[in-house]
Amino acid sequence: MIQHWTKFPGRPHGRFRRDGVRVTMDPRGVIYMNDKAWDLLGRPAAVEMMFDKGRRTIGLIPADPDLPEAFPVKPKKGTRGKIISASAFCTHFLIKTMRTALFNEVEVDADGIMSLSLDTISAVTRGAR
Repeated sequence: MIQHWTKFPGRPHGRFRRDGVRVTMDPRGVIYMNDKAWDLLGRPAAVEMMFDKGRRTIGLIPADPDLPEAFPVKPKKGTRGKIISASAFCTHFLIKTMRTALFNEVEVDADGIMSLSLDTISAVTRGAR
């Protein structure tokens, strides 16, 4: 019998290490990054956002906050993390998550671009109750 398995790209609930990099995106297009992820990106005040459609990957690169295409990186109340309101970006590129999604592969390349793969996200909320 042929079976078409899909490997779960996530991890068990409660397995998040506090010293690890964590980046999520909610259904409204708000990207959250913890302090470690913000450090990895260079602690920018703003980012430019890019999308590689073929690889289904979001790219973030530090940017001058005065640029018209710069998305501000704002503090998230009650945490040391930061948020980026990326709804316009998500609408333009037809990116939609039904629930808050965790990016399981977060990398910063030699050019300082943080890559967030949409192919390896996993849901981190239960959805409607």
